[in-house]
Amino acid sequence: MIDLKKLGLQNGRCIYSLWQGYRSLPAQKEFEGYLNNNGFAFEHIHTSGHASYEALEKVVSVLHPKKCIPIHTAFPDKMKDIYPDVQVVENNQEIFC
Repeated sequence: MIDLKKLGLQNGRCIYSLWQGYRSLPAQKEFEGYLNNNGFAFEHIHTSGHASYEALEKVVSVLHPKKCIPIHTAFPDKMKDIYPDVQVVENNQEIFC
């Protein structure tokens, strides 16, 4: 939410892939309220396990993102084989788009 506020982003789409029970937590409710007030669509799409290289390749080819920032991976540089505009970031590093 801090990054979204800094950038002034609006009218986006948030894909929530965690357990639905977390949505009752105060911080999550605040975040979802912020998204709602700023025109974001909110979707719950549960995921399980880790995506294969082929699955990531398909997602990138379908979505055509402006930038790809791999998270929760042991090999973030490998995404450069799938998509040329990859930004690898370290923990706690701010991202500016």
